[in-house]
Amino acid sequence: MNRYWGSAVLATAISVTGGMAEAKEPAKPASPWAGCGENQVSGTTKFMMGPTAARALTPRTVPSVGIERCTAALDALDPQAGWERRAALLRSRAKFRVAAKQHREALADLDAIAAIERPDTAYTRSFGVSLHMLRAIAYLEAGRRDDAADEAVRAMQARPWNARIAGLAFSLSGLRTTIPPREKARWDNLVRLDGDYIERRAVALARAGEWTEALTDWQNAPLVPGGIGQTFINLPNVRVIGMPGIAVTGVNAGRTAQAVITAAMAGRSDLAELWLAEARKNIAAPREPTAMERSFKINDSSTEQRAALDTWSPLIEAAVLLGKGDAEGAATRLEGMKAMPVGQITLALIHAATARLPADSRPGLRVVLAQMEEDYRLNGNERFAAGFDPAPLMDGMPDHEEVMLANPYRSAVKFLRANGFSVKLAKDGKSAVVSFFGNKSHPFALGEMALLRAADLTVEQGKPAFRVTNNDEYTQTSTMTLNGTAIGPSTVSGHSVNLTVAFVDAGASERPEGIIQASEVQAALAPIYVKAEVK
Repeated sequence: MNRYWGSAVLATAISVTGGMAEAKEPAKPASPWAGCGENQVSGTTKFMMGPTAARALTPRTVPSVGIERCTAALDALDPQAGWERRAALLRSRAKFRVAAKQHREALADLDAIAAIERPDTAYTRSFGVSLHMLRAIAYLEAGRRDDAADEAVRAMQARPWNARIAGLAFSLSGLRTTIPPREKARWDNLVRLDGDYIERRAVALARAGEWTEALTDWQNAPLVPGGIGQTFINLPNVRVIGMPGIAVTGVNAGRTAQAVITAAMAGRSDLAELWLAEARKNIAAPREPTAMERSFKINDSSTEQRAALDTWSPLIEAAVLLGKGDAEGAATRLEGMKAMPVGQITLALIHAATARLPADSRPGLRVVLAQMEEDYRLNGNERFAAGFDPAPLMDGMPDHEEVMLANPYRSAVKFLRANGFSVKLAKDGKSAVVSFFGNKSHPFALGEMALLRAADLTVEQGKPAFRVTNNDEYTQTSTMTLNGTAIGPSTVSGHSVNLTVAFVDAGASERPEGIIQASEVQAALAPIYVKAEVK
């Protein structure tokens, strides 16, 4: 899934003054789900710039101040007040406590909610999801990785067709001490919504020891292992931010090696040899350099690709031996390595080898495994956790659906109404781009409404199923100007989701992992969103 930030300039001749913050909306009956502690959004700003931008312009509350305000609200709460009001106040205080790194106190507030809540469908999908996300963050920052992963999975289960939540759950599950078995089905919807995850799931399944299931995912990957796609190389004195190197066209050696090891471990040495031979052939094949390669004067990346593949050769040989039942031979090959790539596949391979040996044998290999696990935990998990910023995640938590603003599930009208869905059908009728833009709805809801429109369109085209071939998210920003000069910061004015879908005939068998049945999506999401349709 790709995420983009766009901008739109909002020109106005009205200056924004400090007095604007004091404007108030007409009094409305307060919802029990309204939180506490946050600074109030100006009614004038909301009128002029829209609800999303108005929220973004409102100054953030300092966590200590928010905790104090929420504690006062809880102390003053009428004992006869419903559980909903107490839960809303406790959740707000828990958010401030997480922001203040008070994990134990935040979890105590969340436990207090769990003791009184009476969830229904709307609560579970919105407010309940935010509670799971808060727990996941608190557990993660407290070093309780397995608990964090469990909570993220519970959030995903509450909204099973939401790619954002599923992506978070998958990322946190990768931090587990051990990957539990039978993981495949858990991520089925994520793989359908974003095909990039099928390879990542294959690696996770291998780490769980599910080699046959992992091989199935590699066989269903859009690019055959050993094929020519995007890979990365590193050059002296060149540092690339956000990627493992300079993107070039070629064979991804690490990806190929992991697929080959998986095939060998699953007993398909024939397939392992086929993919390895394909990789070597494609690496050796002459080709025209890309613009990026010409820009960096990269004349031939095949040497680096070949060297990268060679670093995996001993692991591949060990996997072939292990796949044929020769654990001793595999252990000997592994012990002979001076250095090996550190990653989930390597750990899974060594785990598999030591598990098939007598408990007191090969102490050297077991020491290597223990050291590698520690290195992986420090270099991988610790780096993720240390760089994890919970603020955007907490900002994106849904409130209860009763108090959340929402754009209706309806079509946009060109030049008249930007909010809603739009469809661009391919000339051959085999695919389409489905977009949904909203200036009110939570991004979770926009993604689900775009998916629902894709399902409805599929049925309209007389097809039972579809694939998501591309899934992009955009955030639109606005900047207020005076006579062409910006007089304020850029603020979020809306979100959109673009899905590229291909319609699938009944009985299609090619790459079944990515097929979404339209009826499943309609049954899950239509009762939630179609009822809000404005005719």
